[in-house]
Amino acid sequence: MAKGRAESYAQAYAQAYVEARTGSVVRVLEQRGIAVSEAERERVLGCADMARLDVWLARSLTVRAAAEIFEPGDD
Repeated sequence: MAKGRAESYAQAYAQAYVEARTGSVVRVLEQRGIAVSEAERERVLGCADMARLDVWLARSLTVRAAAEIFEPGDD
C-alpha cells in the first residue's frame, strides 16, 4: 500500500514539475512581449519531455518570435 502511495506521489510531483516548466516557457515569452499563438501555446503545454522543455526555456530567453524556440524534429 505504501509503495502505491509513493508511486502516486512521485507521478504527481513529476506532472507538477512538467506543468511548471511548460508554464515558464510561455510566461518568459509573454513577459518579453513576444506573442504566443494558440498552436504554439498548445505545443508547449502538451510537451512532457523535460529535456526538450529545458531547451525551449533556454531559447525563450533570446528568441524574437515564439516559433523560434522550436527546431525541426522537436515534434
